Amino acid sequence: MRKDLLSVLEWAQRYFLFLLQDHPVGQPAREYLEKRGLNPSVAKQYGLGFAPDNWDTLTTYLMQKKKFPADVLIAAGLALAGKSGRPYDRFRGRIIFPLHDHRGRVVGFSGRILDTEAKEAKYINTPETNLYHKRNLLYGYWQNLNFIRESESVIVTEGEFDVLSSVQVHVQNIVAVKGSALTEEQVRTLARTVQTIY
Repeated sequence: MRKDLLSVLEWAQRYFLFLLQDHPVGQPAREYLEKRGLNPSVAKQYGLGFAPDNWDTLTTYLMQKKKFPADVLIAAGLALAGKSGRPYDRFRGRIIFPLHDHRGRVVGFSGRILDTEAKEAKYINTPETNLYHKRNLLYGYWQNLNFIRESESVIVTEGEFDVLSSVQVHVQNIVAVKGSALTEEQVRTLARTVQTIY
């Protein structure tokens, strides 16, 4: 099952990335990122994607084209089970940030809503799964590990855009927590790499 989860998450990441980078449906997301001042090359470097505001775009792709069963999508945190038993997409109408483990494998996603008038939460994350444990993960750690080691220090911030906007101005010894709390597990991870945490 673990291998299937990693595989379905990798395919989902490729799909979200394609929609943001190359598909007309991603235009509103590209405009949003431009307004936020994010360089497209940084967005691509960090694998940002887009989930359209449809109920089953991703589930249809993964189940019909890639032949993953519904239970794998649900176990990976990509889909929810509908009342009829038919799964539907967890992430809809959102900029997608892939979340990597310390080996660079996609283990989950964070999604930032585009519609500022929507009553839904601004951010939603993959729920706790066999692969994704929020207390252990630091956004940007895998991508920025060499810079963190070189500087012998790390800056801990609150969110994905804090990391991306800093990287854009060449501050790359930086990570973000998932949520507002810095956990003991995250500190332990950083302490193995650096002596100074800001």
